[in-house]
This record gives sequence, structure tokens and C-alpha cells, in this order.
Amino acid sequence: MLDRVFGDLGKDEFFERYWLRAPLLIPRHDPVLFADLIDADDIYELLYTRNSRFPELALVQNNHTFPAKSYCREYRSDGVSVHIPIPEKLIALFRGGATIQLRVLHTGLPKIGEVAHLLEAYFECPISAIGFLAPPAARSFNSHVDPGGTLVIQVFGTKMWRVPRHIHSNDFSDAMELVLGPGSVLYLPPGWWHDTIGGGEASLGLSFEIRNHTLGDLVAELVRDLEAGLPLADPLPLAPNGSGNLADCDGVGQLRDRLQAGLDGLTDDKVRSLIVRRFGRVRMPNNRDRFLDAILPP
Repeated sequence: MLDRVFGDLGKDEFFERYWLRAPLLIPRHDPVLFADLIDADDIYELLYTRNSRFPELALVQNNHTFPAKSYCREYRSDGVSVHIPIPEKLIALFRGGATIQLRVLHTGLPKIGEVAHLLEAYFECPISAIGFLAPPAARSFNSHVDPGGTLVIQVFGTKMWRVPRHIHSNDFSDAMELVLGPGSVLYLPPGWWHDTIGGGEASLGLSFEIRNHTLGDLVAELVRDLEAGLPLADPLPLAPNGSGNLADCDGVGQLRDRLQAGLDGLTDDKVRSLIVRRFGRVRMPNNRDRFLDAILPP
């Protein structure tokens, strides 16, 4: 599958030239290449047979997210509100220019879930998938920047992505116009502004959102190491009048020593091990494998 995604582009070349550095467009016009990932029957099942619910399903147009009540029927059970889409209203909004967002597809469709897990292994980052089923000439959102990277697979139809020429720039005066035909793939690193415009026919694109590792992730994992064995529940000797020798109490002293040792030990190998550990804990669950592991003997 990854050969279909990246074509002749090798993994070393991708990470040296594009990863976190620059957008990559692999232009194609092959309506068959990714047609097996999701088809009309899958979409029909998601929308009508499975009764996909808000917020797994959302409608957006020109930076406006339609309230669930505009296309869903609300049910209440045990005090919990559930929104079920009404087909006629969904179709009317779609024909009026609204894009249908199919969220968390990596858990809803096994084939897309398999692609997400292959990409997780490739990028070593958690991946989630969103489908954008758009009418002709659709504009879903105004120009914006996403917190993480994105890998887009265009299943059918055409969509143009406008991307400024420099990271963190929102100047679209001479933006790159990246046209994704069916079978095309786009990688957009974090920090790149963009907007999209649909082509002359309905289109479906799959956005695999890359949850890139951050400095905050490293701090969180470092804290997990530092707090092990510390007397976290012990009260600090802080009196109501502000008195108390806080800096020299046992707990703070242990914490100070741990912090210094932790910072001194932040080698390249240590940083990588902390991030790999966090990736193993926050990656997207493979519900199919988890289900089979639970019911089948080893």
C-alpha cells in the first residue's frame, strides 16, 4: 500500500527533503489507484446504514460548521443527547455546497484503518483519518494552519490546494496552486497555511492527520520518569501566613535532585526512547485487532 502512496519516492529521500521541511505533491490522474479504500457503498453505509452521528459526521461550508440540528434528528436516552442524520436534509445541504466530513475513519473502515497503521509505522507518529466528501467548487474552510502535518490521498474528483511558498506565511498573493487529481498524494508539514477549492465535480479526499511529536510530549514523558518514587501525596510545609521552609523540605529537595539528574541525562538516545514510549501509549487504537485479541485464543 505504501508503494501506491509514495510511488518511486524512497523513504530516505522523503525524510531528507520533505519531512517537517516542505510540501510534497505526487500528482496523478488514476481514479482506480485508491478506489478500494472507500467506495459509494462504504459512504452509504456510513451515512445511512450505520447511522453515523454527530460529531463523527459534520457539515462545513465557507468556514461555517452547520449545527447538528440543521441536518439531524435529536434523540435523548438516559439524559444523553444523540443526533442521527436525516438523509433529505443532508443531501440538500450537500447540493447547496456543504462538505460532508467523515471523522475518525481509521476506526470506522478497516481498509482506512490499515493505511493509518502503516503510516504510523512509517512516520512513527499517531495517525487519524478524516474523509472530505465535497460537492463541486466546494470551499470548506478559510485559509488556516493545522497543528500537525497532513498526508492527503485524493480518492476521486479534483481539489486545488493553495499553499504559500514559505512556512508560517499566510501571504497567498503568490501561493503555490497544487492540483490533486484522483490518485494524487499531498504531504503538508505542520506550520504551512493553506486553503482548498473543489473542482468541477464532486470529490473525496482522505486526510491522514499526523500527530507530530512536540517538546511538550518530551516534557510529559520526562515528568513521568521524574515523579516515580517521589512522595507526591506528602503535604508541603506551607503555613497559612506564608511561612515555611519550602525550598529545603525533603520532597522539594528530592525533586530538585531528580530534575538535575534528568536534565543531565537527556542524551539523544534518551530523548528518542521517551518519545517512542509516548508514541506507543497515545497511538490510535486498532479496534479490529483489539477486538480479535479479546475474543480469540492466542
